Amino acid sequence: MIVDYRALLDRILGSLDAGRYDAALALVRQAGAQHNVAGLAAASDADLRPLYAAVGGNPLALLLVVGQLHLSDLPTVLADLQEAWRDMLKRARLVQHHKITREELSVREHMGQVLKALQGRRFVEFEALFDPSRGSTVLVVTFIALLELAKETLIEITQAEAFSPIYVRLAYTPA
Repeated sequence: MIVDYRALLDRILGSLDAGRYDAALALVRQAGAQHNVAGLAAASDADLRPLYAAVGGNPLALLLVVGQLHLSDLPTVLADLQEAWRDMLKRARLVQHHKITREELSVREHMGQVLKALQGRRFVEFEALFDPSRGSTVLVVTFIALLELAKETLIEITQAEAFSPIYVRLAYTPA
């Protein structure tokens, strides 16, 4: 199953043209079939458009959402995803000063910070990697850094079951 997803992810990530939407929907349908999510494999493009739009077409996020669909219907999963994002932004705003400045943020730098935070630790809770006191832009860059690290298979992101904590760890590399 992981091998099939990797092949589809490679195809999606390798094609950044207009075919990306079709490839992403193919990934959703295949994942739906493999997770036995009723109706997802046969869903029309119009039915899947809200799912694609909610995650910006990100293939990793699409797989995470499809994994939740065996517990809830698509509107509920999308509403929960939007609520979680709003809550994270709300927490960031509560501790943020209202001073407008232009920040030069480096995804690579944040990737290094995440890797440093994971060194010497077996697992780290997903939320512990974010610092809401640094503002919403840093939250977004940190999230992108996590996605990039996962894409480069430098980290592994796991969740034992739906609604349980998400954990991050350095990827295992045999000696």
